[in-house]
Formats: sequence, structure tokens, C-alpha cells
Amino acid sequence: MAINNIELEDYSADIDELQAQITGLPHIKDLMSAQEFIDPVDELIDDNDDDIMASVVERYSGDIAGEAEEAKPNDIEEDDVPIADVIRALELLKIHQLKSKHRSALHLSNLDKLGRDLMAEKCSRGRQSTITSFFVSK
Repeated sequence: MAINNIELEDYSADIDELQAQITGLPHIKDLMSAQEFIDPVDELIDDNDDDIMASVVERYSGDIAGEAEEAKPNDIEEDDVPIADVIRALELLKIHQLKSKHRSALHLSNLDKLGRDLMAEKCSRGRQSTITSFFVSK
């Protein structure tokens, strides 16, 4: 198991010594091993690209209760995907690119530019409300 590119096996003697010190402490209930503390099972990260893609598709697909509709080339309308969802998907792509072994400064730069363009588009779509729109007439 590697943490921050450092092999835990290199520190097995230190881990064993730490475990011995922890075991010797009085009044400890539910003792956790040093290995469990260093590398908790519930915090394992799976960076498999297939899992990421499946997660994104599942999150943003419009398939409800298994009823998938085939999209025709001219069926896509401008407002089919809310801009906020597009921005969230772009953030996932940025995170993936940052954590990727094959990270590219060019890709990150392009994703940042696209993010700025999307934010500008979101702002241009917004409408300013008038003060009277907050009151209901009787």
C-alpha cells in the first residue's frame, strides 16, 4: 500500500514500535491497530477512470426508472442541461485532471478557460429582479 508515494513496508519497524506503545497504554477501550489508523479501510480511494466515468454518467443522465430515450441529432435544445450542472461536471473534470498521473497543464488551462466562459454565460442568463417582484398584491 502506498501513501504519498512512500511504501508503508519501509516503515514496518516504526509501525510495530508504535503499536507496542499504543498497546501498553492503560484505560484504552476498542483499541485500533496502528495500521488501521494509518490506512483506514473506509477511506480507500478508487481512482479507476471507468468508475469515475460511470459515476458522472449515472449522476447526470436523464434516465428515470430505466426509461431511456434515444436522442436524435437535432433533438438537443439549448436549455436541456442546466448551466449549474454543466459547471459541476466541469469541476469534476478539473479534479480528475489534477489527480491524474497524466496531468496536462494545457488541459487544465483549457478547463479553466471553459469554466470562466461558463460562469460568464451563467451571469448573462441571469435576470435582475425588481423590488416589486418580492411583494404580492392583495
